[in-house]
Amino acid sequence: GKVICAEPSPHNYRCLIANAKLNGIGNIVAVQAAISDSPGTLKFNSSLNGKASTILNYGMSIDVEQTTVNHLVETYGNPDVVILDIEGFELKALSSASSLFTKPCDFMVEVHIGAGLEAVGGSATAVLEYFPAEKFERFVHHDDGKKPIRIEDAPSDFFEKRFFLTALARATA
Repeated sequence: GKVICAEPSPHNYRCLIANAKLNGIGNIVAVQAAISDSPGTLKFNSSLNGKASTILNYGMSIDVEQTTVNHLVETYGNPDVVILDIEGFELKALSSASSLFTKPCDFMVEVHIGAGLEAVGGSATAVLEYFPAEKFERFVHHDDGKKPIRIEDAPSDFFEKRFFLTALARATA
């Protein structure tokens, strides 16, 4: 299969290309762009683990292209799995991904509670609304080394800090 990688940081993008080449991996399509809710340009903090300047504005910022999930789907086709680790822009990406919710697709999302999501108007509740129980088996975990648990079994305070969501599409009839 193909792996589509969107990476806005020029440094990380160059590393992505170099690592794929060094390891003989030919099925990676690298796209130098941030994922957001609309196409255009985004002010981006150019630190090693960069973020949109609306989330974290220190040091030097650069202009990067931004695109939408729907545009990537139109260009490259429907994915089987989507992994979002986009430093607080999770809700912006999901709001541009309507085409992904028409066919079964699994998701892994790092939800940046207290680490950027709220700075752009997002919340854990808003992210989780994209993954209703009737369409997805949903699991969550933290960085604590414990195994993922069903979202229904998570204590209420679980969603007060950054967490990882795995949403597996239920089979459709």
